[in-house]
Amino acid sequence: MSSRVAIIGGGPAGLTLARILQQNSSIEVTVFEKDESCHARGQGGSLDLQPGSGQAALHAANLYDEFMKHTTLGGEDFRLVDRHFNIYQDIRDTETGKPEIDRGKLRQILLDSLEKGTVRWGANVIKVEQGKVILDSGEEGGFDLIVGADGAWSKVRPMVTDSKPFYSGITGIEFVLRNAKINHPQSSEVVGNGSIAAFGETDPNGIACHRLSNGDITVYAICKRPENWIRDELDTSSPHGTWQHVLKAYTDFDPRLQQLFKDADVSEDTVLPRQLWMLPPGARWETKPGFTLIGDAAHLMTPFAGQGVNIAMQDSLNLAKEILAFRDDLTKAISNYEQSMFVYAEEATTLTAMNLQDCFLPGGVGKMSAQIDKRMAAMLAKEMATS
Repeated sequence: MSSRVAIIGGGPAGLTLARILQQNSSIEVTVFEKDESCHARGQGGSLDLQPGSGQAALHAANLYDEFMKHTTLGGEDFRLVDRHFNIYQDIRDTETGKPEIDRGKLRQILLDSLEKGTVRWGANVIKVEQGKVILDSGEEGGFDLIVGADGAWSKVRPMVTDSKPFYSGITGIEFVLRNAKINHPQSSEVVGNGSIAAFGETDPNGIACHRLSNGDITVYAICKRPENWIRDELDTSSPHGTWQHVLKAYTDFDPRLQQLFKDADVSEDTVLPRQLWMLPPGARWETKPGFTLIGDAAHLMTPFAGQGVNIAMQDSLNLAKEILAFRDDLTKAISNYEQSMFVYAEEATTLTAMNLQDCFLPGGVGKMSAQIDKRMAAMLAKEMATS
């Protein structure tokens, strides 16, 4: 008899889990996604997929070759600077083992791999109960397992833990530079083919930029601010007002970095303030039969270690393996998955929280640079050992 699995959330974690499970005919999968369609909203910038997590999941999903077709040429290039544009890292034309891909393209690859009708678009989940998904339009039951892949404000999380997200102290504001090489050559040169990060250390501001495959560049103002900052100080009804506020906040940054904001396309769809939330590092819970969590629903973290989507896809891979190994005892499958996930998720969330603090402390950029050197040296040693 087949098992029925409901996945709440159609992001990379939920879709990866659906794809791996769907390759086995004894597992029936339904993904409930509140977006009305795959084009309902933008998917943000780019991300890198790492060998032991994101890439491993794509191998298991038989999608690795398709993924490589859509990676960004030169996307692994990375520059790390301080606010005065002193360069700490300038990685160019180097294979780091972590290819970059647009978030939207990764999602589309996963969507295209699923059987027709797997994703229920416009499915607004109100809550879940044992074996049952409650939507604003009705309910559907008969599920053996409900997986929360529904992000920060997961509707599934309350079924397994009382843990709730808290504000990280950081608000990000997203901007876009359209067709940067043609329209903004100076800023395009600053960002390069991949990405750049700049932090002020004693200044409560930072910048992160990624080049997309279509030639646009996403620029993020990373602001250490109180939780009520957007409400009390930003006029979010006016994209131009938000833009002006950011320009004033970065006047002590190098002119080349300020220009990244000056070149931004200022419109309602491209000036997007977002608060960054997180769950306590090391959060754990007792296994609850019939429910589990993956991705941000399980271990929400900020982007300060580049771990989020990779750990999320590692969750999907590991949970799928346990379900397929113990399809007649899903509680054991959940428990096995959760016990291993707690370990690697704690490591990732702790590192992310430390990096967040370092970015805004004296010497923080240097510490980040040293970490990069250490990872690059380990990668080189591994390559030499296997060559």
